Amino acid sequence: MDDTAAIRALVETRWNPGDTGKGLLIHIDEQPPDLVSWRTLSWSGPHHLQVLTALGLTIDDVAAFLEISEEGEVDLILGDPGLIERALALDPRLRAANGTWRFG
Repeated sequence: MDDTAAIRALVETRWNPGDTGKGLLIHIDEQPPDLVSWRTLSWSGPHHLQVLTALGLTIDDVAAFLEISEEGEVDLILGDPGLIERALALDPRLRAANGTWRFG
């Protein structure tokens, strides 16, 4: 399995509680936002840009870059704060870290 296929396989299985993960809030033009999440491996990857490349997306397609804790707490790494609540609505297992979003 090549790197692209391995990354796509991780994205297809999505993040699950008990694993650390990452996510992308995808927002292309007028389409409804979509949340792509995956569990991270021991080397903390795949990284956000690797997933973008594997999925054939560009940075312009991303509204937010997310980090997900084992408990489902989400930190905003970079993105549009106006769309963050939509990320939570797309996966009810997720919640804001410490009850608020941390920008950094």
